Amino acid sequence: MASRGYRVTSEDWTHASPERAWDVIVPVDLASVFTGLKPLIPAVTGTRDQTGDWDAAGQTRRIDLADGTGTAERIDVADRPNVFQYTVGPFSGPLGRFVDRAEGEFKFTEMNGGTHVRWTYVWFPSKGGKPVVWVLSKLWAVYARRMVVALAKLAEPGQ
Repeated sequence: MASRGYRVTSEDWTHASPERAWDVIVPVDLASVFTGLKPLIPAVTGTRDQTGDWDAAGQTRRIDLADGTGTAERIDVADRPNVFQYTVGPFSGPLGRFVDRAEGEFKFTEMNGGTHVRWTYVWFPSKGGKPVVWVLSKLWAVYARRMVVALAKLAEPGQ
């Protein structure tokens, strides 16, 4: 992951093995988990045009958002069960004027009989977008914490 940009990292722990955490979190139905943070972060309503099983570098899909906008997503690294990196962008709608792209990374580390899940998301502003992306990254930190807790819970054995 590149270093310039606004980085947000959220972490949680699950009783699941790294393999189970990967198998649940990486292909999760985004619309079932990413419900938005009103009024500024729209919910994911679905994905479409996905290439492959969403488990290998180079695969792509389109993410649709509740505000009618959307974005592309591409897998950059898929090293099961350790790391999953992806790029999101370009964004359509108003966000596209301020954000060049975002890069995400999930790391799954075996720890204390379960898995430490760390999600890092880096927002890269477009020219002139720094003030808006700085605010967005602060809101995203609240949202990302909520999301990583929900994802870790989904990975729990028996869920």
